[in-house]
Amino acid sequence: SPEARELQLLLEALAQPGRDRLLRPALATSLMGMDGNRLDELGRDEMAWQEQVEEFRAWHDEWRDHGFAAMFRAWLQDAEVRQRLLTFVDGERRLTNVLHLGELLHQASEQSRLGLNGLLRWFADQIAAPDNAADEQQLRLERDDEAVRLVTIHKSKGLEYAVVFCPFSWYSFGDPKNPESVSFHERDAEGRVTARMALDLGSEEMTRHLEFASEEKLAEELRLLYVALTRAQHRCYFVWGAMRGAEASAPAWLLHRPTSLITPSRDALSAHFETLDDAALRRDLDALVQASSDSDAATIEIAPLPVENIDRFKPRASSAIDLRARRFTGRIPIDWRIASFSSLVANAPDEEPDHDRVTITPVAAEVEEAPATGIFAFPRGTQAGTCLHKIFEDVDFTKTDDDRAMEKLVSENLYNHGIDAEKFGPTIVAALRRTMVAPMEPAGFTLAQVPMAKRLNELEFCFPVRELSPALLRAGFASSHAELADRIGRLGFAPSGGFVKGFIDLVVQFDGRFYILDWKSNWLGNRVEHYDQPALARAMTESYYTLQYHLYVVALHRYLALRVPGYDYARHFGGVRYVFLRGLDPARSELGVFADRPDPGLINQLNEAWSNRE
Repeated sequence: SPEARELQLLLEALAQPGRDRLLRPALATSLMGMDGNRLDELGRDEMAWQEQVEEFRAWHDEWRDHGFAAMFRAWLQDAEVRQRLLTFVDGERRLTNVLHLGELLHQASEQSRLGLNGLLRWFADQIAAPDNAADEQQLRLERDDEAVRLVTIHKSKGLEYAVVFCPFSWYSFGDPKNPESVSFHERDAEGRVTARMALDLGSEEMTRHLEFASEEKLAEELRLLYVALTRAQHRCYFVWGAMRGAEASAPAWLLHRPTSLITPSRDALSAHFETLDDAALRRDLDALVQASSDSDAATIEIAPLPVENIDRFKPRASSAIDLRARRFTGRIPIDWRIASFSSLVANAPDEEPDHDRVTITPVAAEVEEAPATGIFAFPRGTQAGTCLHKIFEDVDFTKTDDDRAMEKLVSENLYNHGIDAEKFGPTIVAALRRTMVAPMEPAGFTLAQVPMAKRLNELEFCFPVRELSPALLRAGFASSHAELADRIGRLGFAPSGGFVKGFIDLVVQFDGRFYILDWKSNWLGNRVEHYDQPALARAMTESYYTLQYHLYVVALHRYLALRVPGYDYARHFGGVRYVFLRGLDPARSELGVFADRPDPGLINQLNEAWSNRE
């Protein structure tokens, strides 16, 4: 079954929880319920991924220390497997299969004393070559609410069922003709049964003792018949007639015994029953029905056994349903897509928080001449950018004097991203301090003045667009950013409509105005002078960051229009600040920070051009 293969993936991951290549397929199964988006989020969140690994490691330890069954129960409960599977249309089938597989694995582990790896090999062998004849491997019913249950009379004691069928209550095993021994209860002087049991191994009283045993057996069968007939809540079907062997049975005593017979006796009962023909049997039953009818409500009815129907079931013609697929007459637009800055400029499949994936060409060849020290020696690339973004997302800029918290935050993130914390920890702490007090010109505020309550980190946006094409973008920037418009004209993405999505690193509010901040760890050179305004402007154009922040401004413009009462772009929007973290010098505000506040007319023009309204 599919559940067996999914459970195999899960058990392989549980056996080696530290191996990502085993853990990811296990998480993607319906048993764990993670889709591609969630797995992608885990891949970009080291702490969340580690928590998932630790959860599997805990189940691994439970399996190793307390056995498969204990681990299986813990996993079912901790991972909420029952609740998840029952949300599927065939959820009962899936859950039944999983629980059944758990039983088979537990039995195998106990009977063969199998550990983790041994049980995995056994399970793989069963999947590869199942024993289709084995009863324990047959599919079970998902539920037995409407199933017929076969229960012995002994097992049914104390239970009730809506409808009960008693097809074989007339059958009796009878008495042996020449027994070698017989057990019975002793009688007192007056012939009454006592509580003492006796065993006759062949005495002269064997015949008499055999009669005692026969009477006791018939009495016990009568008690069992009472149990069978009283299990039904609404209706009981009892099969009766002159079947072979019925002459000495409990129903024969109950329904047809002669009035002269006081104590149970199989021989006397059999002799009398053989004198009765079908009509006589029917008269005794009719008398019982009449007694039932004389009461407040008739409770007994006699009917012949139904004749076996050998014809196959044929549904009525009127109930037949002509099954055919409906013809699709709609139109699926092939130019609809979810675009992003990354997909527009780098042909990437989807957008994620921008962590300097675009490589910037140094402003001049001589930048390599100065040796790389401090922040300039910090690793380059997406991994390093992701680490810095995470640090700047979590740090409280107003706590400039909390050295311990700052060092702890930096050290943990460097370690989680595989960067030498001892070597680069002091460097990043110093960079944090510079960023806190660097003036965000021309507004002149510093991040140390912005509390956590006035920040939105990694603000995700997704807004609809009617059309997005290189020609449309080029026309929008032709008058204000000619060089960028020329570069946009060379982009190769196909025109489309749909949505534009992305993430804004940071939105802050200061003095009633909102500002967009984007962290850039791009390397432009080994001296702060390589991060002056001409170099930053060149980098912004070459890497299409100018296009990026115009997308961000339009997104925030739409967001604020919905959230801020009386919103006005000119009054409420302060501008964008691209902070190149390697080039900050608080004493030289012209270095490391690119600032712009797009013209309101341009933003309104872009907003209207990208609007999905006709």
